[in-house]
Amino acid sequence: MSNTPNLKLPYLDQNQNQKTVTHNAALRMLDALVQLQVQSSALSAPPASPGDGQCWIVASGGSGAWQGKDLNIAAWQDGAWMFYPPTIGTLAYNDAAGAPIVWTGSAWAPIASGGSGGAVSSVAGRTGAVTLGVADVAGAAPLASPALSGSPTAPTATAGDSTTKLATTAFVAAATAGGGAVTSVAGRSGAVTLGVADIGGAAPLASPALTGTPTAPTATAGDSTTKLATTAFVAASFLTTATAGSTYAPLASPVLTGTPQAPTPAAGDSSGKIATTGFVTASFVTYAYAGANYATSANASLTGTPTAPTQSQNNNSTRIATTAYADRAAAAIIGRTQVADAAYAVLATDRTVAVTALTAARTLTLPAASAYPAGAALTIVDESGACSATSTVTVAAAGTDTVNGAASAVLSAPYAYLALESNTANKWTVIDGPSGVVSGLNGGPLAGFRNRVINGNFSVNQRVQVSGTALAAAAYGHDRWKAGAAGCTYTFTAAKPDTTVTIAAGTLTQVIEDANVEGGTYTLSWTGTATARVYQGTAAGSYAASPLVVTGLSAGANTTIEFGPGTLGKVQFEPGPVATPFERRPIGTELALCQGYYFRLNSAGSTYAGFGAACASSATGANAYLKYPAPMRAAPTMTANSTALYYVGGFIATTLGAVFAGDQSASVNLNVSSGLTAGGAATWLGNNSTAAYVDGSAEL
Repeated sequence: MSNTPNLKLPYLDQNQNQKTVTHNAALRMLDALVQLQVQSSALSAPPASPGDGQCWIVASGGSGAWQGKDLNIAAWQDGAWMFYPPTIGTLAYNDAAGAPIVWTGSAWAPIASGGSGGAVSSVAGRTGAVTLGVADVAGAAPLASPALSGSPTAPTATAGDSTTKLATTAFVAAATAGGGAVTSVAGRSGAVTLGVADIGGAAPLASPALTGTPTAPTATAGDSTTKLATTAFVAASFLTTATAGSTYAPLASPVLTGTPQAPTPAAGDSSGKIATTGFVTASFVTYAYAGANYATSANASLTGTPTAPTQSQNNNSTRIATTAYADRAAAAIIGRTQVADAAYAVLATDRTVAVTALTAARTLTLPAASAYPAGAALTIVDESGACSATSTVTVAAAGTDTVNGAASAVLSAPYAYLALESNTANKWTVIDGPSGVVSGLNGGPLAGFRNRVINGNFSVNQRVQVSGTALAAAAYGHDRWKAGAAGCTYTFTAAKPDTTVTIAAGTLTQVIEDANVEGGTYTLSWTGTATARVYQGTAAGSYAASPLVVTGLSAGANTTIEFGPGTLGKVQFEPGPVATPFERRPIGTELALCQGYYFRLNSAGSTYAGFGAACASSATGANAYLKYPAPMRAAPTMTANSTALYYVGGFIATTLGAVFAGDQSASVNLNVSSGLTAGGAATWLGNNSTAAYVDGSAEL
């Protein structure tokens, strides 16, 4: 058997058996190599789930099923890998790169765009993002002030044009043609000699009588010639002479010497006049001593509440130290910083931060744990006595640091305090709190059942929701989670202990029952890229990323949390303004919480699983007793699929009759065509199927 010279397709021999095998092999090669499209040229190991007919170029260092096939074309065909060595000029479109590539004989290379077959390497001697200027183009003239040479030309403007357009010689010739010669100047003809009188507004050289505000060049100071002396020349010469002779002082900031004198204003004058020694003496004697309103400079005895400017910190002089200066100096000595009703970034040099006033919730941000001295304690204390559940003091860690494993701690009681130590890396530990008890978060210790969301980690899936299955509006998927008003499609891979879902379209919601809502401030937190909103009543509000703090929620009202597209996991809705670590309850507890709203009894693993004991009431009916797996929040609506209707004795129930349901058990009427004995015992079983189930729903 031989092959074609280019694609190496096998020929059919004349007497060959099973020619279809050879023919099909050639078709497979054509399907792979003609108009070749590869997924990528970067993989050296086979992908986990290739699609039939998909191709790759094996990268260097092939492994697994690709070992020894470097740079070959690997095609997944009919459930197996086929390999085709390229020939020079083999073309392929690389999906990952979004561009065609070609086999050069030694490598797969991109095909350069452009008619020249190669990329531009530089422009005007430069690479990168080049911005061209006039200097980069030989022979180019700039727009501003060009120095043209040779015989430049321009379009000729229309005759009579009076704009900034260039006037060509043709424009000038046209403008002057036919205008005639000058016939007279100043009313005279012939050879005219003009005089001053012929020019309106001209002054004679000899004895001109100038008017208005004539000007002239200012001569150099000290010049003594017949040049005109301008006012500037006179002023400069005068000031120079005065200063040089020490005769005059400037008006602005004069430096007087000797014993200068001035008129003495009248006593009591309060103006801008110079105060002479006579004025000061008269005023001081009249007011200070007569009225006793002023203190003497020596041994003054101040009364009342005298004040003075507060000097800058660390000032070391004879200036007066105010009480504010003294308080600040004392605080500096003991590392105590006062914060009055404001946010504050704690410094690495702080040892005590005292909140002295508080009217609303405030945040104190800790320094980086790595910047705080080892073994040094930091105390945060409410000295205002105004700290409360609403006017809290949040002690927030910086960056990715933590406080007792959380992002922050909260003071929420009057005169509460926290003492913390840093591990000098990334953690703060609370070492003391009120009465020696470590303060908790959100106003209390991290106790159980903080999370008002049920099945926040998507661990319970009684309805057996299938990944990617679209839900209609208000239809349930995983327990307690239902589609929003526009429906929802989400995907997931079940995992333990936590499952993450990806919302592809629509929204996913959970309604928190009114009995579990205390009202006030709540924090909704989750992992993933989805955004959320929280509302009571009609859907409203903007979507935001985690964590989302909501305030003003009403107590005793159903509260909806709604998530838009993105990844979603570990959903937590808790009272307080701080997101705490996710509360993961035991799976049995989480299942029981879910079953308070919905349960499914199924026959998985048994074709005749029992649902409840029954007693025949007639030949065609029986009453079955059903105990719920957990107390329901309300009497449920009961449903059963057709394979869940069967009785001992071979009588198949045709319908599910009346249901008398309470919140813990139900009595169900089952109807058959005939054959039962009134008063006889029966059992409600699955109808020879592992898919039989009975549902009870009390969802919100």
